[in-house]
Amino acid sequence: MKAAFRETVPILHKETPKTIQIAVILLIFVWVVEVLFFAHMAWFAIQHNLIVSPVQRLGATTLVVIFGGWLVLKAGLTVCLAFRQNWARYVELLLTVFGLMMTIDASINTGMWTTFVTFGPLDFANVAATLLLFVGPANAWFRRISTPSA
Repeated sequence: MKAAFRETVPILHKETPKTIQIAVILLIFVWVVEVLFFAHMAWFAIQHNLIVSPVQRLGATTLVVIFGGWLVLKAGLTVCLAFRQNWARYVELLLTVFGLMMTIDASINTGMWTTFVTFGPLDFANVAATLLLFVGPANAWFRRISTPSA
C-alpha cells in the first residue's frame, strides 16, 4: 500500500486504536453478508418466478429501493468512520439500535424465532462494532483532529 494513500486515510495510520480497526472490519463483514443475502433473495425470486403480478412487482421494487438505500447508507457510514467523522458514530448507533429492535420485533410478532436466529448474529456483530466505536481509545481518536502531513 502506498504511503501517500495510507496518510490520507486516518484508519490506516499507525496510531489508530485497534478497537476502531476491528469495529470497521466487523461493519464491513456485516455489510458484505447483507449484500450476499440481498443478492440471494433477488436471485431466488427471479429463478422461481415469484414476482408475477403488478402488486408483487411494486412490492419487489419497493424492497429493492429500501434495502439498496440501506446498503448504500451503511457503506457510506463505514467510509465516514474510516475517515474519522465523529457524527457517523452516532448515526451508526441509531441505525444499530433500530436494526436490533426490528429483528426482535419481527421475531416476536411473527412467532418465528428463526428470524432472530438468522439475523441475530449479524445484529450482535453490528452491536459489538458499534460499542467498539465508543470505548475509551475510540472516543479520544474521534475527538482528535488529524493534521495532514506536509
